Amino acid sequence: MGIDWVKAEEAPSKNQKVEGRFLLDLRAKVNDLERELTETKNKLGQTEQNLTSTTEELNKTKAELEKESKEKEDIINKSNSEINDLNQKISDLESESKNTISEKEEQISKLNSDLEAANQAKSELQEKISSLEDQIEGLNNTIAEKEAQIQEKDAQIQEKEAQIQEKEAQIQEKEAQIQERESLIEEKQQVIEEKQQVIEETTAKLTEAETELSELKPPEIGAGGFSSEERVTCPMCGAVGANIKQQEDRTKILSYVGHIPMYAKKNVCKKCGYEF
Repeated sequence: MGIDWVKAEEAPSKNQKVEGRFLLDLRAKVNDLERELTETKNKLGQTEQNLTSTTEELNKTKAELEKESKEKEDIINKSNSEINDLNQKISDLESESKNTISEKEEQISKLNSDLEAANQAKSELQEKISSLEDQIEGLNNTIAEKEAQIQEKDAQIQEKEAQIQEKEAQIQEKEAQIQERESLIEEKQQVIEEKQQVIEETTAKLTEAETELSELKPPEIGAGGFSSEERVTCPMCGAVGANIKQQEDRTKILSYVGHIPMYAKKNVCKKCGYEF
């Protein structure tokens, strides 16, 4: 059975039969209410702290605002003083500007006169510019003609350069052929010199062999009782016979057999070395 709250209000001193589960529910609700009350107290304490902090900040802000207000009042007072000074300066400037205006009007009048003179000079310059433009146009036409002539000359120069390059190529080809011919000539000349040297060596050996043979040959008795060799006498020392030998005189060429030269003969004395 649950709690009859109406009877309890009518007769608070009377007992009521209550089931245990209702009491447990009631205790749970009481505990919940106590917990909520505790949380509410904590929140209220936190709110009071926040309120205290906010109050301090408000007081601080109020002090700052009062300070700023005082500073602004000082600035306003200073500004009013400066405004008064400016008003005085403006009045001074107005009086000065009246004098300046008259001076400026005189200057404007003078400038107008100068402007008229400048306009007249401008018209004269425009006439000169027009004349110069006509001259420039004529010069441009002349330049165009000269450029056309230059282009024509450039074309001719390019044609000549092409011909020169062709001639140079031909010259290089001819020079290469000449070098090749010269190389062949040098080779042939070298072969000829080698052959000539061989011929000279062979001729010298033949001459030496002939001399040795003539020395080994017994003398022939002629009609006068003397050999033909004994009749050859050295004009310097008087040597005769085997003391006289014959050899080629390479300073005197009698003829050529093909490419081989045929030299004259000369006598050489073996005793004194005289040649005759």
